[in-house]
Amino acid sequence: RGLEAKLERRLLRGLVAQPDRAAALAGLLNTSAQESGSPAARAITALTQQVLEQPGMSASFLMDVFQGSEHEKPIAEAYAELLELRMDDAQLEADFQADLAAMRSALKTARIELLKSIASEAMSVEEKTELIRLISEQAQRRDGTP
Repeated sequence: RGLEAKLERRLLRGLVAQPDRAAALAGLLNTSAQESGSPAARAITALTQQVLEQPGMSASFLMDVFQGSEHEKPIAEAYAELLELRMDDAQLEADFQADLAAMRSALKTARIELLKSIASEAMSVEEKTELIRLISEQAQRRDGTP
């Protein structure tokens, strides 16, 4: 959970820096955000929905949109961190892509663990198929094959 929380904060920072990255995050954290209750994950979900509905928003406009909401604080913290880090666009993009890949991997691993915890006889055919697919993908990643 600690790794996911850190990744969520970093992904939020990347999204605040470049709101048009919302498409890459669409749907990624919806289930995670609802389960974890993480302020950063909920802010990512809200920002993503807002930007997908109104593309082309700037970070400062988003700050105004979410002013007074539960998302104001995590968004403001991400914005302040951006100003403090003074990273160039290329580094921000590289970090965002790395964090996105790490989050996808963490969510896959969490899903595998959840599916493994279900007694085999209680699993649906879809859950068994999903578990086999996820474990196979994880093994291929470790072996370096696509």
